[in-house]
Amino acid sequence: MTIAEFIRESVLRPRLKQAGALVVYDADKRYREQCFDLATDKMRVPGARTGLTLSLQNDSLVPKLAGAPVSNVAQRMGVLSKKYGDRFEEMPLNDFVRGNPKIADTVDLLVLRSTEIDSQLENNPETTLGLIPGTLKLIHGWAAYR
Repeated sequence: MTIAEFIRESVLRPRLKQAGALVVYDADKRYREQCFDLATDKMRVPGARTGLTLSLQNDSLVPKLAGAPVSNVAQRMGVLSKKYGDRFEEMPLNDFVRGNPKIADTVDLLVLRSTEIDSQLENNPETTLGLIPGTLKLIHGWAAYR
């Protein structure tokens, strides 16, 4: 068994099966192929293989998804809103955890945004990843309470 197969079969796949979803922060794209290999008829890695591109505009790299720029939060949320319509909603993580969010019954995809986690990952990636399980517990606790 190769290291890549071990990571996919002993780390990623069991976590995916247990949680029903898997989010992998992989800025260096070390586990990209292992994640793609997890895709089946029932589990998808949505559009990342063919739809995600980078283009050079005015000496800056611009990420695009299916040709639409996704350089900022508003653009990324706009892509999701356009694709999912009333099945999509987004809000800051703090509003979700500390507030009393009203989420429509039609929502199938709820995106919780956190600039704090983004900033921490950029500045202190080695310590930030340890904070994510606690954040997920807060979200799970709210969902269970609802």
